[in-house]
Amino acid sequence: MKVMGGHNTRVVQITVALGLVMLSLSACASIQPSPPTMQDVSGTWRNGDTVLVLNADGTYTLADAPAYTAVGEGNRWANGADPTRDETGRWSVEPDAVRLAGDKLYFEYSGSELLIEWGLDRGSDDPRCYQLVRQASSLVPLGPEDCHIRA
Repeated sequence: MKVMGGHNTRVVQITVALGLVMLSLSACASIQPSPPTMQDVSGTWRNGDTVLVLNADGTYTLADAPAYTAVGEGNRWANGADPTRDETGRWSVEPDAVRLAGDKLYFEYSGSELLIEWGLDRGSDDPRCYQLVRQASSLVPLGPEDCHIRA
């Protein structure tokens, strides 16, 4: 009788322990980083020759961005060499993105490091992106050939 009672107690202990582990893991999986603030996003971002400077005063300068990153031009990325665009204006932060005039650059993470990216062909069967990383980052930003938007 002692053996049976001891066995049942052990099964209950293991079941409770596994339940607690599962609960802990599900809580960790649901934790999302806080949306970045203007202070978090301010600074210089790059991808090759493309440079985006987001100033703390809410102004920005964009230089040498592929023309296909402009709103409505996303499907042109596969055409090879494309002209670039330069612009200045005001920027703001939304919960999921940086807003540049009419453009929207979405937040993405590589590990704990923040990236921002234009979504290209968002409504298509093969949506792509064009990433920018912080000036001092060791990450290699991806262009549309390698950057697929996650569903």
